[in-house]
Amino acid sequence: MLEEHGDRMIVGGRPVATAELVAALPEPLRTRRLRLLAGDALRTAGDVAGAARVYQEVAAAEPAGAGHRLAAGSDPLPARRPAPGPGRLRPG
Repeated sequence: MLEEHGDRMIVGGRPVATAELVAALPEPLRTRRLRLLAGDALRTAGDVAGAARVYQEVAAAEPAGAGHRLAAGSDPLPARRPAPGPGRLRPG
């Protein structure tokens, strides 16, 4: 349920409940996605320090190098190029 509807729970005004539900899960069930969801929920609820703690834990569990980029706040994924649209030329 949280994997599918967690984002909507946060946006729907239930960030604290979302973070509590993730925290109540047994550790093996707390996927990377759910831990990031909990961080987002805490940040949305105004607990910036708690969110930072969760994000740092997620970053520490990343493969070597990736965690450092996540913790530093840089995007570990390459930037996407905008899709060609009206008035844009396709690269030849």
